[in-house]
Amino acid sequence: IYYDHHVYPEAIEYYRRALELRPDDVNVRTDMGTAYWYSGFADQAVAEYETALKKQPNYAPTLMNLGIVRLEGLKDAKGAVKYFEKTLQLNPSPQQKEKAQLF
Repeated sequence: IYYDHHVYPEAIEYYRRALELRPDDVNVRTDMGTAYWYSGFADQAVAEYETALKKQPNYAPTLMNLGIVRLEGLKDAKGAVKYFEKTLQLNPSPQQKEKAQLF
């Protein structure tokens, strides 16, 4: 609920709690990374995405988000392209495909 209402500091706290119970939950970790990104913490977002990808290396939402944060947050275009290309190779959803092709 906090995430959906853009109250990211509280969302991050609840994601932390959820990860204490289920540390391998890629969806929760990806959403926490995005909450960090929206809170202005690109480095923490990248760390969460990379941790999620260690558990599920081909998870398209995480790959896409990591590409966006690398490009926009870290100004790492070369690093971002790697994740956009991998997203496209995985037969992503139409929305993910459209975003990845924009970059």
